[in-house]
Amino acid sequence: MDSFVQGRTKSARWHCRQSWAGVLFGPTGLRLDEWLAGGSVEIVKHGPHRSVYRVTAGEREFYVKHFRCHTIWDRARHFFRHSQARREWQRAESVARRGVTTIRPIAWQEQKGTGPVGESFLVTEAIAGACTLDEYYRQRLPELPRKEQPAIRRRLLVAFAQFMAKVHQNGICHGDLHPGNIIISLDGHRPLVEPGTQRYRLHLIDVTNVRFTRALTWPRVLAGLAVLNAAWKDDLSNADRNRFWKAYIAACPELKTPHLHQVIDQLQQRTEAHYRRRLRRRDRRTLRTSHDFVALRTRQGRAHGLSQLRPESLRELSTAPEMLLRGNMHRPVKLDCGSVIVEADLPLEERSVHVAYKRYRPRKWWKALAAPFRPAKAVQSWQRGHGLRLRGIPAAQPVAAVDRRRPWYRCESYLAVQWIEGSENLHLYLWRIAGRSHNIRMRQANRCAESLGRLLGRMHAQRVLHGDLKAGNLLVTDHDGKIESHLVDVDDVRLDVDTSLPRRAADLARLAVSLEAHPWVSRTVRLRFLRAYLRECGRTALGWNTLWRAIAKRAERITRRKRRKKQAVL
Repeated sequence: MDSFVQGRTKSARWHCRQSWAGVLFGPTGLRLDEWLAGGSVEIVKHGPHRSVYRVTAGEREFYVKHFRCHTIWDRARHFFRHSQARREWQRAESVARRGVTTIRPIAWQEQKGTGPVGESFLVTEAIAGACTLDEYYRQRLPELPRKEQPAIRRRLLVAFAQFMAKVHQNGICHGDLHPGNIIISLDGHRPLVEPGTQRYRLHLIDVTNVRFTRALTWPRVLAGLAVLNAAWKDDLSNADRNRFWKAYIAACPELKTPHLHQVIDQLQQRTEAHYRRRLRRRDRRTLRTSHDFVALRTRQGRAHGLSQLRPESLRELSTAPEMLLRGNMHRPVKLDCGSVIVEADLPLEERSVHVAYKRYRPRKWWKALAAPFRPAKAVQSWQRGHGLRLRGIPAAQPVAAVDRRRPWYRCESYLAVQWIEGSENLHLYLWRIAGRSHNIRMRQANRCAESLGRLLGRMHAQRVLHGDLKAGNLLVTDHDGKIESHLVDVDDVRLDVDTSLPRRAADLARLAVSLEAHPWVSRTVRLRFLRAYLRECGRTALGWNTLWRAIAKRAERITRRKRRKKQAVL
């Protein structure tokens, strides 16, 4: 059995397995700076609170997890408990003692002077030839021959269910249990099979939030399975979920569960609730500095940008946002009293990105007076645009947003959105193909209808509504017959709302009215759109007839109103 050694300097103390001490530590402690300078480090995860590095030192590979302390409160907590690195070390050993395979901790180090512990580091041994279960299912498994994939997928779900049953039976309650925190050992692209049991070898990682109890009861099991179900919401079929559940029950015969129909209903409700909570948390992350985003406060207001955007570019943009607009007035896209849109270019880390740059300005005097007390439109569109992409809805990616609040009466805001190359709005696309032969025109229209149906079906399935869904706010790209659709102008998008039949019909009716400008679009094309929409929306039991009548009724009302006001029906 491996023995341990300890060390201490004026600013650090550490605890390490003796066989690793010479590799990991020098006279001043952990050799992380030396590895970073030598280029033998791969950054796995980086954020304001912690970073994870994969290090190769000679023939040995290991992970270093760096826990940071940003505030005085983070340090104050260490008066009453151990550092995060030491707590994860202890929990990993406790998990292993309970018979569940997990990471093997090698060493921890704490930065400590005269006060409480500050930053801490945890070193764990790398599992050779392994990846997360999430990565394997989505990336590695599709690379295998198609004939092998179904059998491996079935065995993998059964092995995962049995592994989770063992975790729960041993009283291990993981606070962040998702497929990204399960490691699977591989033999090439195939899962490694244990010689004795003929099972796949799985490991539980990221055990910082683990709690230990007796064997888990049904309410706690339900909570854990809901998290897993939400993480794989779009990747597993109902048959896959049933296979997982049957294998789990077979491995936990002593677990007292309700009737199968009640189990499915409870699991579905808890999954949906957890999925919505997770999306709301991620929506709020877009306004804070993290691995993907940068938030910047200036004397004039605040700015938000992608992490790939150069810091000096974002600061310069936040200081004088109108300069980018004035320098590109010769490339206009839209000009009116409320907003101006031009084409521009913004520098990222390794390239320049082509963007549509939009300025928002209050149209009326009373809106200008209320603007200081309302969220800036550009910041709202920034959050909604990333919220759409987070939900898997194709939309133009926001690159930067600037909210200019000083002087208070200006209240202008600016939004830069990545330009979708080779795209045109739905009106222009339909007018362009209208001049082609009947067969080519109808083939392209059918493909476009199916693409739009998938886009809007996905949008409504994710409980998203677009208050201004018209042909001018939908972009279409046609690359060698492959047609894709994207949402733009997300100012009127609402996230996480009720998508009942009347609301969905109102959304689709606006689009139906836009198609009045293209009388050649047949009822067959519209029906193809509805069927693709219902398949993606997951409400095929509703039937297209009911939705068709609801859309037609609402579209007729919108058309009458526009004609009464003598507005163009577009």
